[in-house]
Amino acid sequence: MQTPRFAEQVSAYEAGDRENPPPEGCIVCTGSSIMRGWMTVAEDMAPMPVINRAFGGSQTWEVLHYMDRIVMPYKPRVILYYCGSNDLGNDRSGQDTFEGFAEFVRRVHLDLPKTLILYMSINRVVPKQRVWHELDKANDLVRDLCEGDDRLIFIDVNPCLFDEAGNMREGYFGEDQVHLWPPAYRAFAECVRPILEGAWARVNPPAP
Repeated sequence: MQTPRFAEQVSAYEAGDRENPPPEGCIVCTGSSIMRGWMTVAEDMAPMPVINRAFGGSQTWEVLHYMDRIVMPYKPRVILYYCGSNDLGNDRSGQDTFEGFAEFVRRVHLDLPKTLILYMSINRVVPKQRVWHELDKANDLVRDLCEGDDRLIFIDVNPCLFDEAGNMREGYFGEDQVHLWPPAYRAFAECVRPILEGAWARVNPPAP
């Protein structure tokens, strides 16, 4: 049995929530460092109520481990999810990565059957080219799952990161060519915001 990491980060979120409780029924972002690095997501999605509870270089099994502490207590109406690249980087298969997300969905909908879950595609970055076939498999399996359930939405963010010739966009990536700089998150915001607005409107219909 592996020992989950990032307990300190998770405890810090909980401590902050005790001081400043977020609104129940908000939009929760969860997942790994790509999501955690989106420091402006709440500002980018305002006035929708968004909190970011992603942590470290987490793998899917760690998101599952901590979800009862930093996802479910908020009773989110919408979840924005990015995780899986670290699974693949640690020799887990695309099938394993997909099954982890499917388990996340199952657990959310067990308690919150109306919650919408938006899945941001795993980034197809050049340093992880050796696992692209498994990465594509994970994304394809999740896309199929989303097509069969109107509470799930697949968002392909990979086109944001590459130009028309298939090259990684300049100024979007840090030195490791994996983690992202602000221009990449601005591109994500343009892609994600209209989809998130549509989801938020679905779970908050106007009063008659």
